[in-house]
Amino acid sequence: MDAVLGALAQAVPDRVPADGEGGNTLISIGGTRPDGSQYALVDFFGGARGGGPNSDGAEGVSHPASNLAGSPVEILEVENPIIVDEYALIQDSGGAGKFRGTQSYAKQITNLGDPAILQLRSDKRKFPPYGLQSGSPGSPSLNILNPGSNEKLLPTLAQVQLGHDDVIRHEMAGAGGWGDPLEREASAVLEDVIDSRVSVEAARTEYGIVISEQGTEIDEDASVQLKLEMNIRRDQEA
Repeated sequence: MDAVLGALAQAVPDRVPADGEGGNTLISIGGTRPDGSQYALVDFFGGARGGGPNSDGAEGVSHPASNLAGSPVEILEVENPIIVDEYALIQDSGGAGKFRGTQSYAKQITNLGDPAILQLRSDKRKFPPYGLQSGSPGSPSLNILNPGSNEKLLPTLAQVQLGHDDVIRHEMAGAGGWGDPLEREASAVLEDVIDSRVSVEAARTEYGIVISEQGTEIDEDASVQLKLEMNIRRDQEA
């Protein structure tokens, strides 16, 4: 579906949004509880949608080709011998654009029970979600077993044993941006910085907007000068 939309964007550029996460990520963990009963955790990760001709991408929604929703953290923890260590949006992961792609998010799970079987289905690592109409691509997905000094990067499709206290971290692909990032409203960039969606550095390098280190004010004069320099550099590279 994503490939078809990319092709259609060449025919009707003002009607097609940028690329998303490539379908819902699926994590399955099957094993035995301390009381001897068996369990099967199945969790879908609601996706990241690309920026469109008129708006930023939507976050946490199912891929248009499916109708799935993630499980609440509290339900996952009550029904299975696991703990969700982190469930959060990742700053600067959405593709820059006049209309920004949605941030990816991370979910990190620790297995508190006996060794179990972990199965993963994810997408968009080798080919990150594409941007359209000069928008930037989103970030690629990652599956990390035991993040840290001894971490192991798992493929997009994987089946491995998950030992007691082992950790699985998934970072969903961020969505692509739509349109020239230098055309994004400065107030929208500032709002993204305040919401921790975009860093002060990315606001400068991707959008040409200079924001105070505190992330609360726009330097209008510096932003005008920076955008002028960025446009000159583009013309020289063209």
